[in-house]
Amino acid sequence: MANWRTMDRERGTFRQRNRKPMFQLLSSQISPILNYLDEGRDIESLYDRNIVVDDEPIVKRYEEMYTDTGVYFGMKERRMFKSEDEIYRGLLVEEMLKYARSDKIAQNIQIVGDTSREIIQRLIRQLVPEVIEEASGMQQAATMLRDRIESQWHTYARFRTERIVRTEITTASNAGSLKGIRSTGIPVKKVWAAAFSSNTRDQHAEANGQKVKEEEYFIVNGEQMEHPGDPSGSAGNVINCRCAMTYERI
Repeated sequence: MANWRTMDRERGTFRQRNRKPMFQLLSSQISPILNYLDEGRDIESLYDRNIVVDDEPIVKRYEEMYTDTGVYFGMKERRMFKSEDEIYRGLLVEEMLKYARSDKIAQNIQIVGDTSREIIQRLIRQLVPEVIEEASGMQQAATMLRDRIESQWHTYARFRTERIVRTEITTASNAGSLKGIRSTGIPVKKVWAAAFSSNTRDQHAEANGQKVKEEEYFIVNGEQMEHPGDPSGSAGNVINCRCAMTYERI
């Protein structure tokens, strides 16, 4: 438990580092709709508007988040098991960047974009009828709609930022840690370290202390997982997870 607390304090630095830029990116995704309303368009035309979300800024943020976090934890493990650590840093940057661009992470980025589109469409369907009924004219309706969409969107953005950052930092730190261990060539066992916070999943608490060889998979809630936060796992095993790994020499 003490090991997990130490690791999570370190991960907390990376969560804090990524909260603001992630929130800003999510907040900016509503800008095309707000600009559309600022142009004085008929608000009912929003029903037929194609909702486009630019995923590229999120892709770049994920790449930075994964390389920054993964390299730190990978180099940390190398220093614990082997002294020639700096030689590997450049290679680890490349490995984490490749990981951030893998299909595993691409699916997470796709979900971010899809969720944003769904929320925008839901807000339009919910709020347009409300403001048309309440407003005394179309100009007032457009202003009311803009204010309500912006307010509710930012509430969603704050909630989603925390969930995304918490989940992805767990994944990046554990993936980087494992890549660092593998680079040493030293045979080890992986040990699942559960978070043991008030909202820790029962199945993750039960997995605490589970040991497997480095190339093997943990079995958590009936699923194979290479490490905590493994994006191959189901949402119920991954989202908001804060578990970590330690290692034992064989």
